[in-house]
Amino acid sequence: MYSVFIITNKKKFVLATYNDFNPELSDLTKLQLILNGPTIPFSVSEQYFKTPEDFEIRTFKSGISNALEASLEVNSINLVKANLQTTADGHVPVLPKTRKPRTKKAQQSETEG
Repeated sequence: MYSVFIITNKKKFVLATYNDFNPELSDLTKLQLILNGPTIPFSVSEQYFKTPEDFEIRTFKSGISNALEASLEVNSINLVKANLQTTADGHVPVLPKTRKPRTKKAQQSETEG
């Protein structure tokens, strides 16, 4: 069974992730396993090793039956948190698009072919 975890640094949202940890593991062990993993952004990992006492983990949702459902839950959390955080000049950061827009050159070659 998968669980969704939210990691915070000084009570500020850092990352939402999911994993199928043994529920008997301590929160500290779960946090260390996640932050030492290969998919964690370098900046988060770097912050953790500077001040590990500022980081906390909490279980957001547990008992999820498959990785797809857990991933969708994590994506919705990250999307909401990204829309709530604003930059210093008041702009809301936008998540990168997963697909590149078509260019005119590509569209012309499709109509010719």
